[in-house]
Amino acid sequence: MIVRILFEELYKKNLIKSEYSNSKQIIQNAINSKAKAEYRAAYFSRADFEMLQRKAEKFIQIAQLYL
Repeated sequence: MIVRILFEELYKKNLIKSEYSNSKQIIQNAINSKAKAEYRAAYFSRADFEMLQRKAEKFIQIAQLYL
């Protein structure tokens, strides 16, 4: 949750380009999926994993632009 809030604050301060503004949803989806997996409240297929992995890799690439 903190990561998403930080991302939103950086975006509001124009420190992150608008083209990456939808990336905050990637963060939230990852947090939600992790929680569901930890509490065994959801099943994730290999396809689900691969989709989440691609999104995570995309987010990491975006983050590296700003580090």
